[in-house]
Amino acid sequence: MIRGAFESTMTTRVELQEIIANGENSGTESKLDTLLPRDLAMELVALSNFSGPRVLLGVADDGTIVALTRPRLEDLAQSCEPTP
Repeated sequence: MIRGAFESTMTTRVELQEIIANGENSGTESKLDTLLPRDLAMELVALSNFSGPRVLLGVADDGTIVALTRPRLEDLAQSCEPTP
């Protein structure tokens, strides 16, 4: 099945563990939850040319899963929107 650019898909726990175990690559970045909005925006722009890019929030570069500390991830996403 070919997935559209904005189609939502659910990743299973096993798939996510496999993605994390494979580590970072040209289409997958691991980032701690302490990431600043500007830094997240830069990562998203850098990955925008890939089909199915992933930014894994709450995952250290070494693959360690760390708890998310932000009460609302939506606030982070909204602060990445360009300003006029």
